[in-house]
Amino acid sequence: SFIQVNPISFIEFSRLLSTNLSDSSYSSELIAVVSSVLNYVDCSESPLCPTLNRNPCSMISATCGECLDGFIGEKGNHNSPCMDQSSYSLALRSVIKPCKGNDDCNDIEFCDKQTQICSVKPKSCPSDCSGRG
Repeated sequence: SFIQVNPISFIEFSRLLSTNLSDSSYSSELIAVVSSVLNYVDCSESPLCPTLNRNPCSMISATCGECLDGFIGEKGNHNSPCMDQSSYSLALRSVIKPCKGNDDCNDIEFCDKQTQICSVKPKSCPSDCSGRG
C-alpha cells in the first residue's frame, strides 16, 4: 500500500486522529508514519565520519557516531576526530602527565588516584554491549 503524506496543521491532525481511531488498520498506519517522522535523523549535513574514525551518523542530526573499534576520542556522538588507540598509548608512554584530579587530564583521560597520572578512560562497556559500544 502507498501512503501519501501532505502537510497539515496540528488541529487537523488531532481531528483526523480522533475520527479515525476506531479503524485499527488506519491507526496502525498512522502510528507507523508518526513514529518514523519523530525518529527521523537528518544526516545529509554530517561530515565524512570514516575520515574522523567514527561510525556513521544515525542518532543525532549532522553528527557522526561513536569512535570506531580500536580508536579513542570524545565519548558519544560527535564530529571530533578519534585517534588510533595504539598510537595514543605510545604517545602516553613518552609523556607522563601528573594530576591531582580529572580536571588536570584531557577529555579521554581520567586521573588515576593511586598513581596520580592521567590514564586513558576505559570503555564504559567493555563487553559486547549489544553491538553499541
